[in-house]
Amino acid sequence: MKKRSYIPVLFMIFVAKMLPFNWIIGSYHATFSWTTMLAPALVKHYGFAWISLFFISKTLFSASWMFSLLHRTPLLFSAHAYRQRHWLTSFLIPAACMLLFVMHEVGSVAWCYSLYWLIPMILYFCPNVSVTRALSSSFVAHAVGSVIWLYTKMIPAKVWIALIPVVACERLLMAGGIVMVDVLIVYGFKLQIWNRACKILGWA
Repeated sequence: MKKRSYIPVLFMIFVAKMLPFNWIIGSYHATFSWTTMLAPALVKHYGFAWISLFFISKTLFSASWMFSLLHRTPLLFSAHAYRQRHWLTSFLIPAACMLLFVMHEVGSVAWCYSLYWLIPMILYFCPNVSVTRALSSSFVAHAVGSVIWLYTKMIPAKVWIALIPVVACERLLMAGGIVMVDVLIVYGFKLQIWNRACKILGWA
Protein backbone atom coordinates (compact mmCIF):
# COMPACT_ATOMS: atom_id res chain seq x y z
CA MET A 1 0.00 0.00 0.00
CA LYS A 2 1.38 3.37 -0.97
CA LYS A 3 2.66 5.70 1.69
CA ARG A 4 0.23 8.47 0.79
CA SER A 5 -2.63 6.10 1.59
CA TYR A 6 -1.93 6.62 5.29
CA ILE A 7 -2.69 10.34 5.16
CA PRO A 8 -6.47 9.94 4.82
CA VAL A 9 -6.31 7.33 7.58
CA LEU A 10 -4.91 9.98 9.91
CA PHE A 11 -7.70 12.28 8.74
CA MET A 12 -10.31 9.61 9.51
CA ILE A 13 -8.88 9.15 13.01
CA PHE A 14 -9.02 12.89 13.66
CA VAL A 15 -12.60 13.21 12.42
CA ALA A 16 -13.76 10.07 14.28
CA LYS A 17 -12.43 11.40 17.57
CA MET A 18 -14.18 14.73 17.11
CA LEU A 19 -17.63 13.32 16.29
CA PRO A 20 -19.63 12.09 19.31
CA PHE A 21 -21.78 9.02 18.81
CA ASN A 22 -23.70 8.80 22.08
CA TRP A 23 -23.47 9.95 25.68
CA ILE A 24 -22.06 7.48 28.18
CA ILE A 25 -24.70 7.04 30.87
CA GLY A 26 -23.20 7.64 34.30
CA SER A 27 -20.81 10.30 33.05
CA TYR A 28 -21.47 14.03 33.02
CA HIS A 29 -19.20 14.78 30.08
CA ALA A 30 -17.94 11.59 28.41
CA THR A 31 -19.28 10.33 25.10
CA PHE A 32 -18.72 7.43 22.77
CA SER A 33 -17.04 8.71 19.63
CA TRP A 34 -16.86 7.17 16.19
CA THR A 35 -13.45 5.75 17.15
CA THR A 36 -15.36 2.82 18.67
CA MET A 37 -16.32 1.88 15.11
CA LEU A 38 -13.23 3.07 13.26
CA ALA A 39 -10.63 1.37 15.49
CA PRO A 40 -11.68 -2.28 14.86
CA ALA A 41 -11.89 -1.76 11.07
CA LEU A 42 -8.58 0.12 11.05
CA VAL A 43 -6.77 -2.61 12.96
CA LYS A 44 -8.15 -5.23 10.59
CA HIS A 45 -6.53 -3.51 7.60
CA TYR A 46 -3.46 -1.85 9.11
CA GLY A 47 -2.58 -3.72 12.28
CA PHE A 48 -2.47 -2.80 15.97
CA ALA A 49 0.21 -0.12 15.65
CA TRP A 50 -2.41 2.35 14.45
CA ILE A 51 -4.60 1.94 17.50
CA SER A 52 -1.84 3.58 19.55
CA LEU A 53 -2.88 6.89 17.98
CA PHE A 54 -6.24 6.65 19.74
CA PHE A 55 -4.43 6.25 23.07
CA ILE A 56 -1.70 8.84 22.55
CA SER A 57 -3.94 11.60 21.19
CA LYS A 58 -6.06 11.64 24.36
CA THR A 59 -3.76 10.27 27.04
CA LEU A 60 -0.86 12.70 26.57
CA PHE A 61 -3.14 15.70 26.99
CA SER A 62 -5.15 14.34 29.89
CA ALA A 63 -4.61 15.46 33.48
CA SER A 64 -5.33 11.90 34.60
CA TRP A 65 -3.46 9.95 31.93
CA MET A 66 -3.76 6.61 33.75
CA PHE A 67 -7.53 6.96 33.98
CA SER A 68 -7.70 8.04 30.33
CA LEU A 69 -5.60 5.07 29.24
CA LEU A 70 -7.74 2.63 31.21
CA HIS A 71 -10.95 3.87 29.62
CA ARG A 72 -9.56 3.28 26.13
CA THR A 73 -8.61 -0.33 26.86
CA PRO A 74 -11.90 -1.69 25.42
CA LEU A 75 -10.70 -0.58 21.97
CA LEU A 76 -7.88 -3.15 22.09
CA PHE A 77 -10.20 -6.06 22.81
CA SER A 78 -12.80 -4.81 20.35
CA ALA A 79 -10.21 -4.53 17.60
CA HIS A 80 -8.84 -8.01 18.30
CA ALA A 81 -12.34 -9.51 18.24
CA TYR A 82 -13.12 -7.95 14.86
CA ARG A 83 -9.77 -8.72 13.26
CA GLN A 84 -10.07 -12.44 13.92
CA ARG A 85 -12.29 -14.85 15.77
CA HIS A 86 -10.45 -16.23 18.79
CA TRP A 87 -11.45 -18.10 21.95
CA LEU A 88 -9.72 -15.42 24.04
CA THR A 89 -12.11 -12.64 23.01
CA SER A 90 -15.10 -14.91 22.47
CA PHE A 91 -14.99 -16.80 25.78
CA LEU A 92 -12.26 -15.85 28.24
CA ILE A 93 -12.71 -12.06 28.22
CA PRO A 94 -16.54 -12.09 28.36
CA ALA A 95 -16.53 -14.78 31.08
CA ALA A 96 -13.96 -12.86 33.15
CA CYS A 97 -16.01 -9.67 32.79
CA MET A 98 -19.19 -11.46 33.89
CA LEU A 99 -17.41 -12.81 36.94
CA LEU A 100 -15.92 -9.43 37.87
CA PHE A 101 -19.30 -7.76 37.37
CA VAL A 102 -21.32 -10.07 39.63
CA MET A 103 -18.55 -10.06 42.28
CA HIS A 104 -19.05 -6.31 42.74
CA GLU A 105 -21.65 -5.28 45.31
CA VAL A 106 -23.53 -3.17 42.76
CA GLY A 107 -23.05 -5.65 39.93
CA SER A 108 -24.42 -8.48 42.04
CA VAL A 109 -27.75 -6.63 42.18
CA ALA A 110 -27.76 -5.83 38.45
CA TRP A 111 -26.35 -9.25 37.44
CA CYS A 112 -28.80 -9.58 34.53
CA TYR A 113 -26.96 -6.74 32.78
CA SER A 114 -23.93 -9.02 32.33
CA LEU A 115 -25.96 -11.59 30.38
CA TYR A 116 -25.24 -9.53 27.28
CA TRP A 117 -21.73 -10.93 27.36
CA LEU A 118 -22.97 -14.39 26.51
CA ILE A 119 -23.50 -13.06 22.98
CA PRO A 120 -19.81 -13.26 21.90
CA MET A 121 -19.78 -16.87 23.16
CA ILE A 122 -22.85 -17.76 21.10
CA LEU A 123 -21.51 -15.94 18.01
CA TYR A 124 -18.36 -18.05 18.16
CA PHE A 125 -20.43 -20.94 16.76
CA CYS A 126 -22.04 -18.82 14.03
CA PRO A 127 -20.58 -18.25 10.53
CA ASN A 128 -17.30 -16.35 10.71
CA VAL A 129 -18.28 -13.26 8.71
CA SER A 130 -17.89 -9.51 9.19
CA VAL A 131 -21.35 -9.07 10.72
CA THR A 132 -20.90 -11.72 13.43
CA ARG A 133 -17.38 -10.51 14.22
CA ALA A 134 -18.64 -6.91 14.43
CA LEU A 135 -21.38 -7.91 16.86
CA SER A 136 -18.89 -9.86 18.93
CA SER A 137 -16.47 -6.93 18.83
CA SER A 138 -19.17 -4.54 20.00
CA PHE A 139 -20.20 -6.66 22.98
CA VAL A 140 -16.62 -7.51 23.97
CA ALA A 141 -15.86 -3.79 24.15
CA HIS A 142 -19.07 -3.34 26.12
CA ALA A 143 -18.06 -6.04 28.60
CA VAL A 144 -14.60 -4.61 29.25
CA GLY A 145 -15.83 -1.03 29.36
CA SER A 146 -18.71 -1.83 31.70
CA VAL A 147 -16.45 -3.54 34.22
CA ILE A 148 -14.03 -0.60 34.14
CA TRP A 149 -16.88 1.85 34.74
CA LEU A 150 -18.35 -0.34 37.47
CA TYR A 151 -15.10 -0.34 39.45
CA THR A 152 -14.14 3.29 38.83
CA LYS A 153 -17.49 5.09 39.03
CA MET A 154 -20.25 5.15 41.62
CA ILE A 155 -23.17 4.10 39.41
CA PRO A 156 -26.18 2.63 41.28
CA ALA A 157 -27.65 -0.74 40.36
CA LYS A 158 -30.93 0.80 39.17
CA VAL A 159 -29.03 2.71 36.47
CA TRP A 160 -27.36 -0.47 35.19
CA ILE A 161 -30.73 -2.23 35.07
CA ALA A 162 -32.36 0.73 33.29
CA LEU A 163 -29.60 0.60 30.68
CA ILE A 164 -30.41 -2.96 29.55
CA PRO A 165 -32.74 -1.99 26.66
CA VAL A 166 -30.50 0.95 25.71
CA VAL A 167 -27.48 -1.34 25.36
CA ALA A 168 -29.23 -3.52 22.77
CA CYS A 169 -29.85 -0.57 20.42
CA GLU A 170 -26.46 1.00 21.08
CA ARG A 171 -24.47 -2.17 20.40
CA LEU A 172 -26.39 -3.06 17.25
CA LEU A 173 -25.72 0.43 15.89
CA MET A 174 -22.03 0.17 16.76
CA ALA A 175 -21.72 -3.23 15.09
CA GLY A 176 -23.38 -1.83 11.99
CA GLY A 177 -21.01 1.13 12.12
CA ILE A 178 -17.96 -1.15 12.28
CA VAL A 179 -19.08 -3.02 9.16
CA MET A 180 -19.89 0.26 7.39
CA VAL A 181 -16.44 1.72 8.14
CA ASP A 182 -14.80 -1.52 7.02
CA VAL A 183 -16.64 -1.36 3.69
CA LEU A 184 -15.72 2.31 3.25
CA ILE A 185 -12.04 1.58 3.82
CA VAL A 186 -12.05 -1.33 1.36
CA TYR A 187 -13.93 0.42 -1.41
CA GLY A 188 -12.26 3.73 -0.72
CA PHE A 189 -8.92 2.28 -1.75
CA LYS A 190 -10.36 -0.05 -4.37
CA LEU A 191 -11.98 2.87 -6.18
CA GLN A 192 -8.98 5.13 -5.39
CA ILE A 193 -11.27 7.58 -3.59
CA TRP A 194 -8.69 8.32 -0.91
CA ASN A 195 -5.87 8.92 -3.41
CA ARG A 196 -8.06 11.28 -5.43
CA ALA A 197 -9.05 13.14 -2.26
CA CYS A 198 -5.34 13.51 -1.37
CA LYS A 199 -4.66 15.05 -4.79
CA ILE A 200 -7.57 17.47 -4.47
CA LEU A 201 -6.43 18.56 -1.00
CA GLY A 202 -2.81 18.79 -2.13
CA TRP A 203 -1.62 15.97 0.15
CA ALA A 204 -0.17 13.90 -2.70
